Amino acid sequence: MAVDVSDDRDFSDLVKSPVSTRSPGISVPEPEPTLGIDSLIGIGDIKLPVRLFNFSQWYAGDGMRATIRNNAYKLNYDDRLSPEYSLYAYSGGEVPGREDDATATDVFNDALTGTNADAAANLDILLDELIATYQADPNTPFPDPR
Repeated sequence: MAVDVSDDRDFSDLVKSPVSTRSPGISVPEPEPTLGIDSLIGIGDIKLPVRLFNFSQWYAGDGMRATIRNNAYKLNYDDRLSPEYSLYAYSGGEVPGREDDATATDVFNDALTGTNADAAANLDILLDELIATYQADPNTPFPDPR
C-alpha cells in the first residue's frame, strides 16, 4: 500500500528554534505574564499552543535532576551538586558550549549577586515558575536559593 505524503508539513522549525527566532511564516503573539499555554501560533489553519516554559525532570537512584527553560535562559537543578542550580543563557537558540564538560558559561552566581541584570531577571522568572508549578518530589517543593 502506497502512502501519500503530499499533505505532510514540516514542524521541525517549531522544535529547533525558540519562539522569538521562528521563521516569519509563523505568527507568534506577544506573551503576557499570565498567558500560560493559552496563546496559539499558527501554521496555515493549524493552531499550536505556545508554552512560555519547558520543564523536564529525571529521578535516579543517585539523585534528582530537573531543567526549566524559557526563551532566553535554561535553569538546571541537580541535588548532587553544590550549588544545586546552574543557569545558562541561550545564544542563537542554543546554550553555547557543553554543560556536561563545563565549556558552557554558568551565570547563576552573576544572577544571584545581581551583577548580570538580564540573568537575574530571568533567574527570578524561572525560579518563580519552578517553585510555584513543580515539586522536587511528591511532598517537597524545589528549594529557593535567593
